[in-house]
Amino acid sequence: MDPESRSPKREREAPEWHHCRDEAVDIAHHMTAGITESLQHQLESLHSKFLTSSDSILAQISETGSQLEQLERRIDEMVKEAGNYRVSLASKRSSKSQVTAQEVNDSCKQ
Repeated sequence: MDPESRSPKREREAPEWHHCRDEAVDIAHHMTAGITESLQHQLESLHSKFLTSSDSILAQISETGSQLEQLERRIDEMVKEAGNYRVSLASKRSSKSQVTAQEVNDSCKQ
């Protein structure tokens, strides 16, 4: 016999109460199992959402990195173009200065 069945309290209870108590224990186990299963589903759902969010964030970081690389290349191109423009402008100014100086020299000789 199990220890519970030997207890004086158990012996004093009517048999229908034993059945009710056993049924209540079964219901409690069933409810606990249902709650546990529900919590497990909620946890899995949250984990899935977290992974989806993480993947989305990583994709956004990657996209931002690509955009930054494109921007950096464009800035490099613009700096190069600005440098070429400065050289061209300086060359034109220098040519004008030389022509102007030559013209001044010629006019002074006359």
